[in-house]
Amino acid sequence: MNVGITTRPCGNLLISPDILSPPPTKKQPDVVDRTGDALVREIIASYIAGFNVIELVPKQITSEQKQTIRQITHKLIGPEIIEETDDSMIVQDMQNPVELSLHTSVQRMYLVASSIQTDAIHAMASSDSDLAIDVSNMDDEVDRLYLLIEKQLRIMLRSGQVIDSKKDMTPDISLDMTLAAQPIEKIAYHAKKLRLSQ
Repeated sequence: MNVGITTRPCGNLLISPDILSPPPTKKQPDVVDRTGDALVREIIASYIAGFNVIELVPKQITSEQKQTIRQITHKLIGPEIIEETDDSMIVQDMQNPVELSLHTSVQRMYLVASSIQTDAIHAMASSDSDLAIDVSNMDDEVDRLYLLIEKQLRIMLRSGQVIDSKKDMTPDISLDMTLAAQPIEKIAYHAKKLRLSQ
């Protein structure tokens, strides 16, 4: 069995199972008769819970469900549709949680949300429809980052290990970063609404 050795900021060594290759986790959510927002919530819940593979295998999957799954997969960081048949779809998360730090994700969220706020005000003042569309697209980027941060925190809490590319990350800093991400996501959302109210 491989083990990982991590140096903590206090100088202690943490010896744990190999954190670079977490075992894949699989979920088969019940999506029979689920469409639209209910299906989107089910996929997002499975993603945030940290499942690496989401198998959608109802007795028959409709074209509307497939389209919804494709759309939400494109709005998440990591998941890709790796298999699709007439009656099933398999979504696999290709992103390794160790590769992206919470600090970098929150910082990116802040920069994008700040840009959304500035651009929304400018789009409203100048009636710039192209800039207004860009604001909407940037809000999607903030949402993607926020969901990734939620997922990373849940994986850390469940495993008891700090899985982050920054070696000085601790559980309390991870929680602080996630709490900081919440108002940033709300700022981006309300800035987008400001643009839509023109």
